[in-house]
Amino acid sequence: MINRNKQQSFTLIELLVVIVIIGILAGVIMISTSSSIGKANIAKLKVFNDSFRNESLLNLISEWRFDDASNIVLDSWGGINATSNSTSYITKESNQCVAGACISLSGAQDFKISDNQKFHLDDLTIMLWYYKPSSNPDSYPTFFQKRSQSGTVGYLWSWLSDTNKEDVYWQYANGTSMVSRSWANVLNSNETWYHLVFLYNRSGQRLGLYVNGEFKGWRSASGILKIDNDSDLIFGSYASSLGHFIRGKFDDIRLFDNVLSTAQVKQNYVAGLNSLLNNNSISKEEYFQRIKNLSSSF
Repeated sequence: MINRNKQQSFTLIELLVVIVIIGILAGVIMISTSSSIGKANIAKLKVFNDSFRNESLLNLISEWRFDDASNIVLDSWGGINATSNSTSYITKESNQCVAGACISLSGAQDFKISDNQKFHLDDLTIMLWYYKPSSNPDSYPTFFQKRSQSGTVGYLWSWLSDTNKEDVYWQYANGTSMVSRSWANVLNSNETWYHLVFLYNRSGQRLGLYVNGEFKGWRSASGILKIDNDSDLIFGSYASSLGHFIRGKFDDIRLFDNVLSTAQVKQNYVAGLNSLLNNNSISKEEYFQRIKNLSSSF
């Protein structure tokens, strides 16, 4: 009787040891598998990135990288330099930006690009990196604006919602009135870098938005007018005198004379992510999570 109890006790201990060993092995396998998946995603995105490295440059009009200390709003591609309503820009260091330097707007600055024939377009893509701060107290904080509100001229205005500051709005003219389109809850985290791509597809009568490489959908824009006026393109406010200033950082603003493809948008986003990681502006955990999110949308 005593020997049988000892044998049963010994068998239970053995089972517990086996269970512990299996648990350890399972953990090692999961970590190894997770690492392999991460490496596979990176490899896939690297090939993808290389394939579209130069394609988007064919339609590039201008880019403002904010890296030249002597002219912070220099157009490094098309020669259409911007001007500012303020000299109090704070030029951030590279480890606080996407690539190189960036500018920080505190609610009183904006910068504008004088009207140029290159902007008189049927289709347009506006791509930028935006760091959303913890607070944007101004009403309708503006990403960009061209031409004062009118229903009968080529007019554009994009802003963050006045309430939750998470919805992105885009207003345009259709020939008789102003029409607003929106995407809800797409900028729902603060203290975060966002890659935003605004699509103006006049030929297709629609407006589109990408956030961090993910397409948020088209919005109908029936009757949308061609951008053909003589006003400036302003970033950071609805014209200095009228306010609606946005706060936060801007980096790598690019304008294209076409509607970029999903592949081109993702290529630009991945390039920015790689730079953010190299600058220690995002953690490895955030980087891999963003890569995972992007990979799942392929």
